[in-house]
Amino acid sequence: MIKELDDILFHSLRIFKKYGIKRITMDDLSREMGISKKTLYRFIENKVDLLEKVIDYENKKIDELFNRYEETGENSIDVLFNLSFDVIRMLKEINPVFTYDLQKIYPELCRDHFEQKRKKTFENIKKNLLKGIEEGVYRKDIDVEMVALLYVQNMENVMNPDFLYGPSFSASGLFKVMFENHIRSIANEKGMKYFEEKIKDLNFNI
Repeated sequence: MIKELDDILFHSLRIFKKYGIKRITMDDLSREMGISKKTLYRFIENKVDLLEKVIDYENKKIDELFNRYEETGENSIDVLFNLSFDVIRMLKEINPVFTYDLQKIYPELCRDHFEQKRKKTFENIKKNLLKGIEEGVYRKDIDVEMVALLYVQNMENVMNPDFLYGPSFSASGLFKVMFENHIRSIANEKGMKYFEEKIKDLNFNI
């Protein structure tokens, strides 16, 4: 039962991100997933219910990724690098129409979505900053709460389709610049040396 619902949420998220929300009907979703509407409605009440579940699903998956990287025993810069590759991949998969539809057609859902993401991101970045200070790769004098808050705000700007999008910009490109600026503003000499080597080794293309 749980796996079936997870499959539905995974594929629904992929379809919404590719085509937007407004133009996709429940018929489209069942056809794309190769299941009957009857099966779909066993798990989902309506489109709004599906969107709520999809948003919860995505937020949980991002949180799981962060926790998984935290548990690998790598240093804080590695954790953010690994997470950043996943974020960049996810941003490349999002058609700006998806975020636009969410904002304009489902404003309350959109607020809930960003509020959930804001809280989780803030806590995860705080955790990363404290760990990095303890490891000796981040500066000891940084204001942890303020830096975490700025990171959250910058992430929201990157996710906003009205923010600096155009022929010369993309969400993934903006995120790469944001990520580099974040590390450069918090890393000490040891952390910066490690960061520069990491960029070179991984061909991060910043």
